[in-house]
Amino acid sequence: SVDPDLLNNTEIVDDLKRYQLITARESITYNALKKVNPNTVLVADPAFVLKPIYVNLPSEFKNKNMVGINISPMVQKSEKVPGITLHNYELLIETILERTDMGVALIPHVIWDDSDDRIPLLQLYERYKESGRVLLIENQSCSSLKYVISQCRFFIGARTHSSIAAYSSYVPTLVVGYSVKARGIARDLFG
Repeated sequence: SVDPDLLNNTEIVDDLKRYQLITARESITYNALKKVNPNTVLVADPAFVLKPIYVNLPSEFKNKNMVGINISPMVQKSEKVPGITLHNYELLIETILERTDMGVALIPHVIWDDSDDRIPLLQLYERYKESGRVLLIENQSCSSLKYVISQCRFFIGARTHSSIAAYSSYVPTLVVGYSVKARGIARDLFG
């Protein structure tokens, strides 16, 4: 995925013109790149057809009555008000715990040295673990995480592939988008 604004840079455009094939995973990028390089095709992200792999869920996981939550440090880096992202996730979890009987599954999806989902998720877990209704899912393969996400009643995700896991498992999904990817994929799915 490429933000169309990047295509105002002639160096980037010249580089993109050299490719024999560019595959774009959503229509915003596709429409922008097609103007630069006619060898651009629109394809679905492979995560849509990734097969989930069954894993044993924690005993506290309430089958089909969990709200899956993924948060990305990349969203936090984009904050205009420091701490607002984590604060809003706290309000969300408090609302779920106070007004429903659902549990919350905190699900990491990216574990990189400079962007580790476990860091903000662990902060949320530590704050709400005493409720007995908030679980921190351990890091595992993308196929296993897709299975975990598929067992949720709802999903709120920041990472593109965690959201695709939910979308493609027919789990009602709210995406906390921070890039053109989220907008483009949502537009392609929902118009």
